[in-house]
Amino acid sequence: MIAARVAAVALGTAGVVMLGSAWQSSGAPLERLSEALTGRYTDQTTWIVLAGATALVCAAYLAFVHRD
Repeated sequence: MIAARVAAVALGTAGVVMLGSAWQSSGAPLERLSEALTGRYTDQTTWIVLAGATALVCAAYLAFVHRD
């Protein structure tokens, strides 16, 4: 039970860091230019957002649903 909570905190922290990094990189000049030309963010930014969101969902599952 404690291991699941520790893993949840670690995943949650990693997810927040990834989402923050993606949010910050989405404002970078090259990223804004790419979005203006193509209408979407670069693949790297998209993957970081998906990884961060997945980490947060897994952390929530471990913290609130998973029972040993």
